[in-house]
Amino acid sequence: MTSPTQSEILATKGYLTVERVATLMGVTRQRVYAMIDSGRIPALTVVQRKYIRREDLVAHVGEEAAAVLGIVAPKARKGAA
Repeated sequence: MTSPTQSEILATKGYLTVERVATLMGVTRQRVYAMIDSGRIPALTVVQRKYIRREDLVAHVGEEAAAVLGIVAPKARKGAA
């Protein structure tokens, strides 16, 4: 049995890779790095790789957009069956 990678460990704690964020947002990795560098999205650096907390990404794009992008599950509407 192999040990989990750092990316796999951080994923279980709610962190996303730059590549995953780029895919979810429909932008390039370079665009995500630019958002990190400008301070628009906070990121954690581990061994020269950047990771973004899911909550920080949701805060950046907004709750409804996050649901549409598949970052979080959509919330049930009141009165919905």
